[in-house]
Amino acid sequence: MNKLFFLIFFPFFIKSQIGVSFFTELDRKSVVVTITNHSSKNYVLPLEMTNLKPYWEGENSCETLSYYHSQSHQLSFSLKLTDSKTNIALEPQDTHVNLDFDFIEKELKKNNDCYNINSELKKWQQKFKIKDQKAAELNYYIYNNLIFLKPNQKIKFRLLTDLQNISNELYFVYRYDTKPDKRYRFELLIEINNCAYDILTPEQKEEMKDYSFFTGKLQSNKLNCDFLQ
Repeated sequence: MNKLFFLIFFPFFIKSQIGVSFFTELDRKSVVVTITNHSSKNYVLPLEMTNLKPYWEGENSCETLSYYHSQSHQLSFSLKLTDSKTNIALEPQDTHVNLDFDFIEKELKKNNDCYNINSELKKWQQKFKIKDQKAAELNYYIYNNLIFLKPNQKIKFRLLTDLQNISNELYFVYRYDTKPDKRYRFELLIEINNCAYDILTPEQKEEMKDYSFFTGKLQSNKLNCDFLQ
């Protein structure tokens, strides 16, 4: 029988009463995350539920959003890996995957039709009267990654936890270089600030008038991650 590890996330601001938990099986490279609204209020928060991202010491979430691009996953949980003995966080390493350009072009056409995306963005830009295309892209990204939670509502999703490809990308990979003779702890965390909601248009905010914008830091307790090796 596989062992299960259960972790609890505590909100940085206790009064928000948004809780997150996750568990993983010993032989699996994924975690199941559950977000729960323990309060009596409706909450909305931006969170990408498809990928993780590497942890950068001192990262400013508002500054990071200003450099948005499609593979940066700014609204994802950061996967932080710490040396158990020194308590020092590992720095992510990057790798450019060398692929044949014809193959990349075929993959892009198959998985991510550029013409359709541009067409959809133009419609989005016109619908919400956003003048700048880059601003429209960021607005689209944030709006379509919003989570709406009513009191006591739960949302559950699964995330891959591959230390050799943290964000599960094809062409540009971030990894953690671990050593077999060392032990590590890992945690998931994200900080959500008002700047994320400032990207929304007045019309979009009006749609959410019955919800409170969550701001704060969600951070798990730490767990030995031998099972990720």
